[in-house]
Amino acid sequence: MVQPVYPVEAKTAHIQGAVRMRATIDKDGLVAHLDVLEGPGELRQAAVDAVSQWTYMPYKVNGEPVQVLTEITVNFALN
Repeated sequence: MVQPVYPVEAKTAHIQGAVRMRATIDKDGLVAHLDVLEGPGELRQAAVDAVSQWTYMPYKVNGEPVQVLTEITVNFALN
């Protein structure tokens, strides 16, 4: 799981929040498609860049891998 890189501009502007996405996970467990549903514009690309590299255990139905849709939320918070 690749962690998102907090954009410097967003840190400087004290922007934080959650980026919610809908992902299609293919039969191999790779992120095949990703749509941003909501979240601060300044954080969206960082979330997409990280999640696009994630790998999942393939979902199986009757022992066969299948493509699935899921929602993913990436939270950005300043310390």
